[in-house]
Amino acid sequence: MMFTLGVCEWGTDAVGRIVVRGLIEESAPRVLERLTGEWRTHYAFFSRGAFTDAAKEEAAKVEARMVDLAQLDRELQ
Repeated sequence: MMFTLGVCEWGTDAVGRIVVRGLIEESAPRVLERLTGEWRTHYAFFSRGAFTDAAKEEAAKVEARMVDLAQLDRELQ
């Protein structure tokens, strides 16, 4: 089974590594401990602005999806 866990940041600053690591290292384990069975986690990050290079590197380690507002707007057109 799989589930997607995500974060949406609406500030104008670029999303940094701390946000990515917070979801992966803190939030996801808390969610997983409440679930039974084997789960595959997918991560998604949404940003009004951009993502720092450090955040992109961290997200790439878990094959996370990163979407900024411009990309979301293009995809919804």
